[in-house]
Formats: sequence, C-alpha cells, structure tokens
Amino acid sequence: MISNDHLFTKERMSDPDVTQHTFDRVWTAAEYYEAPAWPLLALFVLLFTNQLFGNMIMRCLTKCFPSLEIGDVELDEDIDNYWASLDDKDRVWATKEDEYATQQLGLQLLTVNQKKALASHEKTQGRTLQGCHSYDILANPLYFDDFQYVSASLENRDAYIIDDDDDEGNDAV
Repeated sequence: MISNDHLFTKERMSDPDVTQHTFDRVWTAAEYYEAPAWPLLALFVLLFTNQLFGNMIMRCLTKCFPSLEIGDVELDEDIDNYWASLDDKDRVWATKEDEYATQQLGLQLLTVNQKKALASHEKTQGRTLQGCHSYDILANPLYFDDFQYVSASLENRDAYIIDDDDDEGNDAV
C-alpha cells in the first residue's frame, strides 16, 4: 500500500523529516493534478480573489441583475413582545418548569427579570407564538416524547412517572 520510493535517509534522529512537499511542486511535479495540491490551490485562488475583488464583482452583478441586491428588510409580523406573545399553555409550562427546576434541582431556568416580565405582561390580543416557544429542548414535544420526559406543568405528574424503586416519594425528582 505504501511504497518505499518516498523514503529519505536521515543522518540524525533529530533532523527534520524531508517530505519534498514544497509550494512549487504544484507546477513542477508530474503529479500536479493529484489531490490535495490543486484543489487547495484553486480554493486559495478563489478566496483570495474574492477578498480582493469581491465588492467590485458584486456591484457589477447587481447592476446586471438587480434582484441580487439585498436591501434593508423590514419585518412587520404584528407580533407583540415575547412574554406577551406566549399563549396560556406556554406560560404555564415556563412557570412550572422554572419552579420545578428551582425547588427540586436547585437550578435557575429563568432570571429574576424574566420571571417579572412573564408575570407582568398580559397575554396579547393578537397572534401568539406558534410551535415551540423556547430553545429549551424539553419544550419541543418531539424531544420530550423521545426522552420520555413528563413535564412539570402536567397535573398529577407523579402518577405518570414510573421508576424501578418502591419509594413513591422520589418519583417527581
């Protein structure tokens, strides 16, 4: 699999390895077309050209094709503040999960300011957030089913939790 044609002798063990991999090998060696030499060189030339002339090329392209220009995008989706746009189910979920994490696990999911904002903002009269409202992986129903997680917002949560021990007092922990 590996030939001995590329081995070079060393006078001392501390001498550096001679690999014959030099910058000019891309043009001078008979194997110049073999990877990874020329793909890396082509990528370098492409990125270097983009760095030097990218803005000028983009201006020319947008003159020829005006639809390529990215302008200021103004989003107007009529969505209220995050805390106001949570529906009732998401509000209960966030509150109960934070209470459970704080009391049972000693973790703080919501900061003091977030708790105040959740409590002080009334639910919006307009559109609420749809789908998963949080980046918390357990807020996504696809994941809590996969992890067999029972949400702290579920009433009688202890009745849904099955564990291997006989101590029923530790089911919710």
